[in-house]
Amino acid sequence: MKKLSALILPALLWLVSVNTYADNLLQAIASCKAIDNDSRRLACFDAIQSPALERFAASENNQRMPQKPAVTGTEKARDKQAANISEQAQARRDEHKQTQPRSQVPADFGLPPKTVEEDIDELTATISQLSETARGKLLITLDNGTQWQQKDSQPMQLDPGMEVTIESGFLGAFFLSHDGVNRRIKVKRIR
Repeated sequence: MKKLSALILPALLWLVSVNTYADNLLQAIASCKAIDNDSRRLACFDAIQSPALERFAASENNQRMPQKPAVTGTEKARDKQAANISEQAQARRDEHKQTQPRSQVPADFGLPPKTVEEDIDELTATISQLSETARGKLLITLDNGTQWQQKDSQPMQLDPGMEVTIESGFLGAFFLSHDGVNRRIKVKRIR
């Protein structure tokens, strides 16, 4: 009976301490949720989360973790300075939002500049000159003066004087094809 009570008493004390800790943790979370300032709220959650993780890791490993040293005055000052810096950064962001409304940002921001007034989906021309690069890729010069280089390694039989069509694809890709063949090669404009 003494052995049984020696086992039950520590287990019972452990359960009571876990319940007390859980109640304290819930109260701390509730108080952090009430804070309006984002950086202070995050700091509050970080402050209550760290000991909980340490205790959880200690119970997982069945080891006792060393206790955290007390926070010194310089550490508190450093935390306060970090909170002030984040508040200043937030104030600058808010000021920038007020001075640059979204409606004034150009709709084509980030897009390459358009050189042609209308969108051209395809171009039909005649091959005036045909050559090959050192790596075996085709160099195609058209009668309109543009020069195109093959980008993939698909074989295609082309001859000077042949009429070809260059179509635009997705993400700036271009494809060259000609009548009578159900195949196309990827090309890039050189000049």
